[in-house]
Amino acid sequence: MGQRIGAWIVQRGLEENLELIMQIKKAPVDETGAVLT
Repeated sequence: MGQRIGAWIVQRGLEENLELIMQIKKAPVDETGAVLT
């Protein structure tokens, strides 16, 4: 049971990180490479 919950938490974390990465990639970036928020 503990392993299933751990795997679910890891899966959720990966999904949230992917969403953040995709948002960062879509964000405008200036010449210095800084992401504009």
